[in-house]
Amino acid sequence: MTVESVNTKLYEKMFAEQENYRAWLLSQPPEEILNHTPCGRIS
Repeated sequence: MTVESVNTKLYEKMFAEQENYRAWLLSQPPEEILNHTPCGRIS
């Protein structure tokens, strides 16, 4: 395996994880979305 192919596989895995997280996050109510932002925590 070359460095390029390893980087490609890593990129593909990270992209898929990000897409799954995004889909989950968009299915949540606004209050929950804000709990997953760096500055949006609600007490």
